[in-house]
Amino acid sequence: MNRRTIFTTATAALLLMLLAILPACDTGEPTSVPGMDSERDAPLKSDNDAYTQHFVRQAIDMYESDGLDATLEYYNTQESVDGQWYLFIYNDDDIALAHAVNPALVGRPASEAVGPNGYPAGEAIAAVADEAGSWFTYTFPNPQTGASETKHSWTVRHDGLFFGSGWYEPGTPKYDPPAYTQDFVRQAISLYDALGRDAAVDYYNTEESVDGQWYVFIVGEDGRTIAHFNPMFIGRDPDERIDAVGYFYGDDLLGAEESGRWITYVLTNPEQGAERRKHTWAVLHDGLIFASGWYEQRDT
Repeated sequence: MNRRTIFTTATAALLLMLLAILPACDTGEPTSVPGMDSERDAPLKSDNDAYTQHFVRQAIDMYESDGLDATLEYYNTQESVDGQWYLFIYNDDDIALAHAVNPALVGRPASEAVGPNGYPAGEAIAAVADEAGSWFTYTFPNPQTGASETKHSWTVRHDGLFFGSGWYEPGTPKYDPPAYTQDFVRQAISLYDALGRDAAVDYYNTEESVDGQWYVFIVGEDGRTIAHFNPMFIGRDPDERIDAVGYFYGDDLLGAEESGRWITYVLTNPEQGAERRKHTWAVLHDGLIFASGWYEQRDT
């Protein structure tokens, strides 16, 4: 046997030994990271929806493997915060057990987790959470920027708890009043779908729900207003929908469809106390009409 043959044989034997050893050294198990299963299994953060669902799933996995105490201990620390992602955990009574970016909410009911203008975001999230997982979109402060932004939260009920997290994007700017108005109405409909008619009516009957020139009013099946921050409009007869210059806009409003429609008339801007041309976006949903509008700044 020549030297080349000996060398080739030895090299082959060495490679076989390495192949036999490597599987024993690398079991394929993910790296142990608190609250995370495997970094290699995580979607890219650019895929916000998928990463959020992954983030919540890791918390549930940790709960299953390490128990409630260890899970709460970890997710009540800043270490558990991953950029814009943080976890919140509530019990079956919808009392917060973990909330790293706002410890003051721990031990408090979901009803105390409110967005701008007292929007009952926490109650809505708790209401939609189920075992299959649910999304809910609303406005909430982003701890990274300190600004109120649009948040998309994914929540999952599991073993008498619900686990949630979400991702943020810049909200619709008020300098685009038509788009802001449509978004304002959309959030009202989302609240109605999550919490039901009574809760939505109760909220939009408050002055707290008013956001500058924007407020939501809800019209019932009989055409009468059932929610409005100004009590004088509650129960208003459809035949009385006449604006400040005598234009009857009642038929325009009651003709709203599920796709939504714009209606223009003249009304007092509550923010300025002056009559202005108002552009109202009205949407028919579940037999009710949800509407809000923006006012032109110039005199009519």
